[in-house]
Amino acid sequence: MLVFFRSEQQEAALRTALDDAGALFRDAPEAHQFLVVIKRRMLTFFEEALPGVPAERQAFTSEVVLTAMAAVAEKVTAQGRDRRADMYRAYVESVANGARRKR
Repeated sequence: MLVFFRSEQQEAALRTALDDAGALFRDAPEAHQFLVVIKRRMLTFFEEALPGVPAERQAFTSEVVLTAMAAVAEKVTAQGRDRRADMYRAYVESVANGARRKR
């Protein structure tokens, strides 16, 4: 049991260091530029994937999917592929189908 707590104590310092390094990256101008590029690409994708959907709905869908992907990225990376990709696809299809029904 003592070994477990020593291990946790050693890992705590590493987790803190990684978190600090992440903050430096997130605040860097390159990170902000990268985010702008990613958001633009995501919006372009949804403009092409949802041509019959109003622009504001395309933008909202882009933000929802991007936010959700960011929120689960750590878990997906740690555990490998899971069913979230299917969830995103189903969401986009529901937005497209809703737009078709309104026509």
